[in-house]
Amino acid sequence: SNNHLWRPATRQALQNPGQAADHLLPDTGVGVTLERQLSAAFIVGEQYGTRATTWLTLSHRGDVAITEQRFGPLGRFTGETTLTALCQR
Repeated sequence: SNNHLWRPATRQALQNPGQAADHLLPDTGVGVTLERQLSAAFIVGEQYGTRATTWLTLSHRGDVAITEQRFGPLGRFTGETTLTALCQR
């Protein structure tokens, strides 16, 4: 079905390690190297980085699903969990 066509694009966006161009970076005082790393939607690092992405899905029936993907150091995928609450009618 077409109901789930958005999922690959959403996951790709949430896991995008692309960094902003230097002229778009803020100057928060942490230095340009760290500013670059922190500008990504998905931050890959040994000590600091994205450790989870979470999204909520609502179906036309009213069912709700919460999905979380977990990551370890250097962006290593460690698991995924989906919790679903079915709408009772």
